[in-house]
Amino acid sequence: MTNLLEDAGLDDENYIYLDKDGIAQKMIEVTVHWNPVPKQVILVTVNRNDSLSYLCFRIGEAMEKYSTFSGLTNLRAINLMNNQVLLPNIGTIGDHVKTGEHLTCDIASNDIWLDVHVDCSLIQLIISFEIKVNFNITIETLQYSLTEIINKVLNTKNVPLEYEESDIELKKLVFEDASEASQDHKRSMMDVKNKKTSDLYKNQQIGDELDYLNRYIVCILEKRKKNDIEIGHPSNSSHSCTVNDTFNELTCTFPIRSLKVEPKVLTNMNEVKSHSKVQNESMNKQKMCNCNVF
Repeated sequence: MTNLLEDAGLDDENYIYLDKDGIAQKMIEVTVHWNPVPKQVILVTVNRNDSLSYLCFRIGEAMEKYSTFSGLTNLRAINLMNNQVLLPNIGTIGDHVKTGEHLTCDIASNDIWLDVHVDCSLIQLIISFEIKVNFNITIETLQYSLTEIINKVLNTKNVPLEYEESDIELKKLVFEDASEASQDHKRSMMDVKNKKTSDLYKNQQIGDELDYLNRYIVCILEKRKKNDIEIGHPSNSSHSCTVNDTFNELTCTFPIRSLKVEPKVLTNMNEVKSHSKVQNESMNKQKMCNCNVF
């Protein structure tokens, strides 16, 4: 058997795989890591006669096991390097890579999953979800989509409040070490201490401001037209649809996942006082008579 395998090409650089037709194929097995996160290593097996572009595709395919990259369009490796040497875009794998070698790469795709955290302070709700958007769209386009999603979720909770695009302010989270923080899967990136926020502006493109590590957005809601404010409280009425129903409906229009709607926990007395003040002002307005006095 050993002699047969050696005749087929088995050596220290290749191992043999019999395809469905029983034909021996020379395979190469390599490990790869994405440059920003060297601790996360994937294993890729390819035919040594395949092209280097196919290897880049297979690396992207393997990276989909991480939620950050799952379901992205045209996901692939770029800037593929072997022992600090940049590999060409054309050529066969076996001419440049041996089995057991370790490669490094960057990752590219047409779109990205953004992790959105919506602070509905007026009604003490937190809405969170991920939305997949193209790198080429503007922040203004994203803002339009988020407005529609937020209003739909609030309607599900029977909140008589509707926001406009001008009521939404977007900020991105900036971490001291985003690669290290992203590997802590036991907590939300929103809970990471060493972070700050940076403003996002309407004319900016997603690809210029956000990437796979820095993909976290805080959405702050504030009604600009104060006379339109009506304080509503989330209701569990049997007539309202569930968050799951809303999620199913939204996914028909928007590529979103991991939708959560939770009550906001007030962290200090200033927030409690501020919320009470808004509620009292709203109640006073509701008690005022709107009739004309002659």
